[in-house]
Amino acid sequence: MINFGQNAVDTIKNNPYILVDIAYGVDFFKIDKIALDLGIEIDSYERVKAGIKYALLLASYNGNTCLQKEILIKFVKDRLNIEEKHIEENLISLKASEEIVYEKRDDDTEWYYLKLLFEAEKNVAERIYMMTRTKNIKYIDNFEKELLKQEKTMDIILSEKQKEALNSVNENNVSIITGGPRNSEKLQL
Repeated sequence: MINFGQNAVDTIKNNPYILVDIAYGVDFFKIDKIALDLGIEIDSYERVKAGIKYALLLASYNGNTCLQKEILIKFVKDRLNIEEKHIEENLISLKASEEIVYEKRDDDTEWYYLKLLFEAEKNVAERIYMMTRTKNIKYIDNFEKELLKQEKTMDIILSEKQKEALNSVNENNVSIITGGPRNSEKLQL
């Protein structure tokens, strides 16, 4: 956490956009209105930089760790009502200061991440890769028989998709299962 000490009020008055970096869940547009009312220019570095970072943060609330460049630029341009050249300049500056990470993919699309989210995604990918390279020590022999026994003990009936998922967990060192559970006859798991 950043500590501004005795200069906190002046620091925030000079650049209200720093609240986007230090406070979780702040409303960028309320901060933006305050900043503009205080006289900060519509195309100021602080405003555009915060708008870019806010767009990337907002995308993360929907489960996306990055945004394609065109989508990012359109969002910031539309919401901040500024020219694209200001966004491009600030993307370069944010990359240089390592606050965001840029990635060019095989299909020549450009993607941008908040540095923290990029590092988190990279860490997860590295851990998954390491887990795929290790021996599966949790394998259960006679898995189907054991699964039937557990269904009876717990008085549940698993769907075929649930059984398939559990079998994948048994047979593989890494299983990534997405989506919610399906209704079963007795109990939704």
